[in-house]
Formats: sequence, C-alpha cells, structure tokens
Amino acid sequence: MARECNNIAWIIVFVLLTGATLQSCIDNTYSLKDVDLTVGLGSDKLSLKLGSTEKIFLRTMLKVEDSDIIDTLSTGSSLYYLVRKGSAGQSIKVDNIPPFSIENVDVQPEVPLVNPPSTDVSIPKGRREPQVRTGENDIEVNIDDIPKEVARLFRIFPKTKSLKISLAVEQPAYAKFEIADVKNLSITFPDFFQSNLFEKGTHTLKIADIIDHTGNMLTFPDIPVEYVQFGTSNSFGEAIANGMLSAKQEVSMSGSFTLNATEAFVLRKDDKVNIKLIVETGNIEVQSIEGIVDPEINPTVDPIKIADDVPDFLQDPEVSLEMNNPTIKITITGDERPIPLLFRASLYAETDGKTVGDTVSLPTEGSDEIAMGSNQTLYYYQGKAPFDPNGFVPETSILRPVDNIGALIRKLPDYVRIDLSHGNIHSDNSRMHSIEPGRNFEVQMDYEVLVPFSFDKGLEIVYNDTIGNLHKDLENYQAEGLTVTATAVSTVPLDLGLTLTPVGVGGEDLTGKIEKISAVISAAGGAEGVEQSTPLTLTIKINDPKAVSRLEQFNVRVEGKSAGSSELRSSQYLFLKDIRLKLNGQIITNLN
Repeated sequence: MARECNNIAWIIVFVLLTGATLQSCIDNTYSLKDVDLTVGLGSDKLSLKLGSTEKIFLRTMLKVEDSDIIDTLSTGSSLYYLVRKGSAGQSIKVDNIPPFSIENVDVQPEVPLVNPPSTDVSIPKGRREPQVRTGENDIEVNIDDIPKEVARLFRIFPKTKSLKISLAVEQPAYAKFEIADVKNLSITFPDFFQSNLFEKGTHTLKIADIIDHTGNMLTFPDIPVEYVQFGTSNSFGEAIANGMLSAKQEVSMSGSFTLNATEAFVLRKDDKVNIKLIVETGNIEVQSIEGIVDPEINPTVDPIKIADDVPDFLQDPEVSLEMNNPTIKITITGDERPIPLLFRASLYAETDGKTVGDTVSLPTEGSDEIAMGSNQTLYYYQGKAPFDPNGFVPETSILRPVDNIGALIRKLPDYVRIDLSHGNIHSDNSRMHSIEPGRNFEVQMDYEVLVPFSFDKGLEIVYNDTIGNLHKDLENYQAEGLTVTATAVSTVPLDLGLTLTPVGVGGEDLTGKIEKISAVISAAGGAEGVEQSTPLTLTIKINDPKAVSRLEQFNVRVEGKSAGSSELRSSQYLFLKDIRLKLNGQIITNLN
C-alpha cells in the first residue's frame, strides 16, 4: 500500500506543480547556464484534487507466498491461518517368550487293577473282569524369561501344538497282561489347557470305547491345544513377577478297564499290575498372547519451528495474537496396532532456549483412548469447534476443548514443543491386549498446529514498509509543509495505525527536521464486504525546508489492532478516495 503513494504525494506535487509551471515561463532560446534559476513560489493555500487510489487488498500487504507458516483457505472465505505440520513414530515390540515345556506326567489309579499278592499267584490265560478305576496327579507348567513388557499373561496361543495321550499297562517284565477293553474313559485336564475336543464348558475329554484291543499300550489321537490359560479374564490373567510364571493343577481320569492275559504266568509276591495314563506336551512355542503388555512408547517429536519462517507482519516484538480458535490436530495411524493406547501430550513454548508461559496439557485432564488397529484423529481446540482447513472434521474424531492453547502463540515463540515422553502414550490396561511377541508394530503420529486468524480483542499485527527513492525527485526542492486529506475506505476489521518516519539520503533520522506523520484508519465492522469510511488528514510539517532535498524515504509502520472479535481474510481491502493536497508555505526549487 505504501509504495503506491510515492508518486502521488511527491512526484505529482513537486514535479507537476513546480516543474511544469516553471518550464512554461522560460524562453528556451536563452542560454540558462549563466542564469540563477533558484525560484521561490508562494503557494500557501494552494490545493489540488488527486482523485482515488485502487483497492489495496490485504493479500498484497500480508503476503504469504514466501512463508511456510501462513496460508489462506483456498475456497470460500480466504481466511488466513497459521499452520505447522510434523510427524513422529515408533515401533511397538514385545520380545519373544521363549519356548516352554510341561514335564510328562502319568496318572495311575489309586487302586491297582491287580493288587499285590501276599504269596505267588498263578494267573491263567484269558480276560479278567472289567474294573472301574479313577486316579489323579499334578501337572505343572513353568515359564521363564518372560519379557518385561508383559505385565499380565492370560492366554498363550501356541504354534501348532497337541497333547499326546496314551494308556500303558504297568506290570513286571515277566507278566503277560495286555489292554483288552477301555470303556467310559474321561480325562479332565487342568483349567489352563483348552481344546475344541473338550466337552463344551468343561476341560474334560471323553474317549470312545475301545473293544478287543491287543497290546500293552494304547495310543489315542493327538489332542490339539487351542491355548494355555492363566488366571481369569476379569483380572486379565496372572501377574508376572521377575519374568516368571508357574501354574500347577491336577489332571484326572476315570474309566472301566479290562486286561487280557495272553498266556498263563505266576504273579510273584508283592508285585502289582496297574494301568497308567501318560500325558506328553513337549516344547510349546508361542504364537501370540493375551493379557496386559506395557511396552515403552516414547516417540521423539521434532520441535515445531516458528520464528524462522514467520512472515514480516508477525515478526515485530509488538505482535500479539489473541486467537479464539487455535487447534491442534493429531492423527495416529497404524492399522495393525495390536494394543489399545492412552494418549496425552504436553505442549510448551520456547524462546532463546527457555520455556516461556504455561504448559498446555492435551487433553486438559486424563487421557484419550486410541482403539486397537484403527486410525484415529484427535482435535484439541480453544473455541466452539475445531478448525480444519480441509473444511470438515471426520465423524469418528475425538474432539476435546482446551482453554489455554492460544497462550502458546500469543507472543510467537522460537519453537513449540510436543512432549510425548514419560509415559504420555502408554497401553490402556483397562482392556485385554492381544499381541504377537517378537513382531514390530508401528505407531505413526502426524500433527498439525492450526491457528485461523479468527481473533478476539487484543490481536496486534505490524506491517513495516518504505516509501523509497525520493531523493532523486526532491534534491532540488525545499518546502515548508504539505497537508493531505482523504477518506480511507476499509473492510479490514482492524484499527490501522499509520506512522511515517522520514529518513535522509545517508540513512539519518530526519524526524527533527521533517516531523513524523500519524493517522488511524478505523476498523470495519467485520462482516464480509462491509466498508468503513474514515476521514484522514496527514500533515507533513517541515521544520527545516532544506531537509526536503535530503529526504530519501519514509519508513512506514502500520499497526493493526483489533477492537473486538473478527477474522482476517486476504480478500479484505482498503483504498483512499477524495485525495486532496494542500501546499503549506513556500516551495523553492533550484533549476540551475
């Protein structure tokens, strides 16, 4: 805006009024080199109407092309907004649980099928009467070197694994018994084993009757193990202490057994004949687990650099941003994220290496839940609704009002830092987790700091410019003063305080010789396109007429201050109409 006024104010006044007038009075047939052409014009009360300027749009003053921090909405309102983007990420990994084994166990009936005789007894060839027997024994599982990230263990899902079960006759080497019939055999396993072959709602395996078997061992088909379970789902499993977990329960059996002596033999004194159930598991390799895991999640977020990329109109120390709807948008991605997370963050501003102002907590209290295996967008905002330059907020977003976000950027800092360390992101231990140990899972966080120039009373921005290259037009002139009157028409919702400071050709301050010029253009009401008119009178008072010939430029300072709530848009404008110039005192020009 200021540069547009250069030719109007000085070239028109001093060149058109003086140069053109004087040249019309000189007969150019005379040689002028010996004539003193220093001329004084009595010009008090001489005035000239200059008309109007074109509309000067805010986008020509508050330029954003060279800034990575300020943008305007591409559609609709052309609202200015401050934007900063970044990302951070981290792998989530729970180390492998090493393979573990369950020692083979056998279950023998408490009462032998053939009790030990007190003397030698002859056993004839042939079948013996069926006998019902029950028995039980302990089965124990011990798991060591459980990674520290596992807080509770509810279920272990093994890589393809089965229980092997068999029946064997336990007898002296010389005895000749074989298993003939097995009826109504049921085996009840500990609670920590689960198989789809168990009777529904139980841990009991029913085995079909075996008739007329031959041999002293009977092997059954493998029993697939779906999972090994510890504790209950209400407590999310057993707590892990020192990387160890132990469980010990009974396995029991009951059934009717018939033996067949394949030939006659003598059972010796105190020898007995029984049957035993053998359960074998071998090594169990872990595929996945359920329970509670708490891996360290401390993504490092690069500081959000503000100062280096701030456009000119936000660089002045007097700038104060009293925004009414600053928004922090955070998007967490990772479709395969295996555990629910709780999210919170701490934000603080930093200038000259020091924290300034208060820390802002997102959310204000507690944490926000991030579900497993889904993308989640969170908006933290100060205002009635979050701001998003895309024009919409996804319905699945988490929306959290935060009262003091604006404090971070009221005085623009060097950096805004987002702290996600010290457990700010951690697993949600109120829900069961399911994870594959040893596998990396990525948590990616993209963040945006979005600050629309929608402001309250107290906003102040500063625009500095120059009216330059005046000396070449004024070096031959002296003057006592000039008054410019005009009507300023503005749709900018800021009171625009205008100050022009004179600077000499050598860079010296001329304010003692040519006084500063000040004026205020009143703010528009804020409604789009509604104009506010302000009468202006700019008086250039010149204490030293010779200083005009030294004048090189005016430093222009425009301070925009808000008197209420409104928005700053690149389509807002101002212009001057009914511009009139009044020459004060005498103008002297040197045409030598």
